[in-house]
Amino acid sequence: MKHDSVGRRPLASGSVPTVLATALLVFALAGCGAPTPATSDRVPSAASDDALGNTGDSPCNVLDDETVESLLGQPLTPVEVKVPGTETSACQYGDITDHGIQVIHLPADAWAQSLPAALSAIDAAGAAEMLDPAKVEKAKAAAEIISQGGTIAPEEGCEHFSTLVEIQGMEPGSNYVVNFVPTQESPIAVTAQQCVDGTFTSLLLGSPEMAQDPAVVPRLLEVLADVAPRS
Repeated sequence: MKHDSVGRRPLASGSVPTVLATALLVFALAGCGAPTPATSDRVPSAASDDALGNTGDSPCNVLDDETVESLLGQPLTPVEVKVPGTETSACQYGDITDHGIQVIHLPADAWAQSLPAALSAIDAAGAAEMLDPAKVEKAKAAAEIISQGGTIAPEEGCEHFSTLVEIQGMEPGSNYVVNFVPTQESPIAVTAQQCVDGTFTSLLLGSPEMAQDPAVVPRLLEVLADVAPRS
């Protein structure tokens, strides 16, 4: 899978839409210091000859050693953490406030648990008029189900992800988005996220120097394509 539309639409910067696309699952450097260990504190990374995207039970199995080294310039030991304020597991390499990567990889129905909060943010920002009313109503119906303790299908979760990234200037039907934190003009981090075949993946690269490198976005999108589910 390739993200062929890279460069044809503006990439989002740190603003209200950024919160919508991340859907509150990626803490995007807010309040992050020392990671909060999950049940499994340190886990071995995937072997370098393993296929990317073979996640098993841990987000630390998403990237292989070679990919991590190509992104950060050195091999780093992964640490499984909890995203603050959620039960979502993430894998962290290095210090994402300075030089590191955070990886989230989970079924899109789990990502969609934050859809009600995201839609509330859309309403508060007055951004709903930017979208197809039918898509908004479908998302609100799903959010109501989730609010009542129900779940939606992973594939439907990806539909709603696509709806949210439209607000950020992506083409209708897009399955990925890139955000700069806090702004594209003065970034200290960059996130690349996608939702493909019922699976949500987020890569957050925290490094002021690397976030300003024009080569970093194509590289992150290349990695996302590599870890996408294969039908």
